Amino acid sequence: AGKKNPDSMVGAIMAARSPTGTVSIDLRPLAVGRGTYQVQITLKSGRHKRTVKKTYTVGRDGTLRRMAASLADATDKTTITLTVRKQHGTSWRKHATARIVLPK
Repeated sequence: AGKKNPDSMVGAIMAARSPTGTVSIDLRPLAVGRGTYQVQITLKSGRHKRTVKKTYTVGRDGTLRRMAASLADATDKTTITLTVRKQHGTSWRKHATARIVLPK
């Protein structure tokens, strides 16, 4: 993914809301190809926001590691944004994005 269509990737994003209002996301291994990647997950609900950002070096298997994040006290619509950037020399270029909106 990424060379022919920079906005595509292969994998799964699982998102769920618990009865207590906690929103959890489980980013399953994504196929992105070899290289160095920054993975950022942002969860936003009203005034509550949480961002998790990690950098990975991907080898022969071409997949990112599994990541998880959660946001407590999510009160209304929760927006989950995934951004994957690939390192090109000294700069980072957007490789793929995904966005999920969970209803109230």
